[in-house]
Amino acid sequence: MFSGQTRTGVHISERKIQYIELLIENAGVQIVDIGEFNFNENIDFSKIKETIVQEILVAALDSKLFANRKYSTIVSFALPLNVFKFFTSYNCSQFDFKEHLAFHRWEMQLLYPKIDFSDLIFSFANVQDTILFGKNRKIVAAGNRNLFHFLTTLCKKNKMRIGAFDFAHFAFDKAVKYLNDGFPDGISATIYYNDKSVSIELFLNGDTIFHKVIPRPLDTDEFLFDPKILDNELKVASGLVRRLFVCRESDPDKDLKILASDNLEIIDLKLTDEIVISEDNSRILRRSDINYILPACGIVLRQP
Repeated sequence: MFSGQTRTGVHISERKIQYIELLIENAGVQIVDIGEFNFNENIDFSKIKETIVQEILVAALDSKLFANRKYSTIVSFALPLNVFKFFTSYNCSQFDFKEHLAFHRWEMQLLYPKIDFSDLIFSFANVQDTILFGKNRKIVAAGNRNLFHFLTTLCKKNKMRIGAFDFAHFAFDKAVKYLNDGFPDGISATIYYNDKSVSIELFLNGDTIFHKVIPRPLDTDEFLFDPKILDNELKVASGLVRRLFVCRESDPDKDLKILASDNLEIIDLKLTDEIVISEDNSRILRRSDINYILPACGIVLRQP
């Protein structure tokens, strides 16, 4: 990890922006500043007009991030679920990058026929081979190109440069690895959910072996994490998942009570176990929702 630098992570969810400025040194990580901006109403980035989204983000970032930053000139964004489309595909050793890109565009057109692909940026992440889920697989993500461009331009105007963009769930995973000293041996799970969907990821000894977004149950305020009933593809992992880490972006009034099947431990993360924090920032943190801080923290810690 880089050392001697101050960097900022921003988690943008449907209901607020929360940022954290971290000083990374060889001796450890220290919180320099922390803050948040609540939207007047929830934002569905996939439905609201881009001009309205941009106005809301300008107001939030100008009043908080750009006005209050102390030292950092590098900022990274952990973005909500409805900014992306995901699916699992396969690696072909005979394809180069452009051929893979063309192939995945074709796959996504079949899955999402009404989407304008000119507005999307594609990225790929390889998945660890396993007996459970097979070989030569990858996670394909397509994000909103216009939103990335807008945030890049806005930050440049405020003399900050972009470190990274990522899905908030994947940024949360990086925070889990750092704060929990890596994933324990065996299979662990992380979930990230909003009012409509649940993103599920499985890890074997710290390596990703499965990812999928499923609909959130609408007729209950409880969510039972049990692979054998959640999804057909997950049934093969039934009884094998030992730990569950949870992050949410949904409104607390519409929140889920997370339950776990037998022999599965739900683990809560605490920033103060691994990160130095002042008393002033500690008071702010106690008033904040740890779920929103963790993706902002993770997006900083993931940078090369």
